[in-house]
Amino acid sequence: MAPTVVAAVDDIFFGSRIKEAAVGSGVDLVFTARQDETIEHVAASRAKLVLVDLHGGGFSSPDLIRALKDDPRTKGARVVGYFQHEVTAVKKRAEGAGCDLVVPRSAFVKLLPKLFSEVP
Repeated sequence: MAPTVVAAVDDIFFGSRIKEAAVGSGVDLVFTARQDETIEHVAASRAKLVLVDLHGGGFSSPDLIRALKDDPRTKGARVVGYFQHEVTAVKKRAEGAGCDLVVPRSAFVKLLPKLFSEVP
């Protein structure tokens, strides 16, 4: 069974770039748009990687990250967030919430193949 990666991303255009990077990686990619939906998918699939759009409109990314890190069913998942490079306050809030890795959107795209290849 392929490992699941959950992407809390509500931008369908950027989501297509994530999906494109996942093709051939051997992971099942699930997109979510709300905090409760994300937590339930991560818990149910035992996902080890969660990708978070730190500018997502359907949820507060710091709240989502804290909830993932506090829930015993999801706290073991690696959370990787991406942000628009000029908005460093978003980066600091995500790091303060416990995000494992926070990168600018441009670096995130380049990092995706490596992230997908490292999913246990």
